[in-house]
Amino acid sequence: MVAAGYYRPFAFLFGFRDYERNHGGWPEYAICAGVFLVTSVVWSLTFGKSGFRAEMRETRKNLLDGQIRPVSFSARMTFLLGSLLIPIIALIDSGRAGAHHDGFLPLATGLFSLFVLVEMSRLMFPGENMLYNPDDELQSFLQFRSMKTAYVTSVIVLFVLFVIAVLMPSLLLFACPVGLTVTLIVPAVTYYRLDLQADLPR
Repeated sequence: MVAAGYYRPFAFLFGFRDYERNHGGWPEYAICAGVFLVTSVVWSLTFGKSGFRAEMRETRKNLLDGQIRPVSFSARMTFLLGSLLIPIIALIDSGRAGAHHDGFLPLATGLFSLFVLVEMSRLMFPGENMLYNPDDELQSFLQFRSMKTAYVTSVIVLFVLFVIAVLMPSLLLFACPVGLTVTLIVPAVTYYRLDLQADLPR
């Protein structure tokens, strides 16, 4: 998709280069996503049908048996902070006249949003397994403490964003992804720290 955004092969084939020049390269990315989706579906329904079903059965069995573990805390934080840098760089690049590419910022925002959703899912449904167990009292207690921290952090972040919007509105676009990341990291660290304390021998 990145290569298609730079070289615009579909715009050249179908003759809408002038439209993309004036309105951005979103048709190129939409066509790329559609081609990828259709190719994946056709492959799964033809050549990979039997293998896909066997793989899904095996994955479901491992998931129910608790053999599939979620991504570790350190890896999640690394990917989240790494994905935060991409929209920041894209915003800086978009502010330089004539030096940016119109498809970089949407791709960066989409990638960052993906890791934000992953971290939000872990905050809402924590635990050592992929399947959330609502009957685990310790897990529910740790979740309550971390979500309480998340509420307090979100209020503070919203207040800071309001102050930035009033005093330094030019920095608001940079502050929003940073504030969202802080809102996710603080409760995640809280849950991780409490979970480590709960596992310590008494």
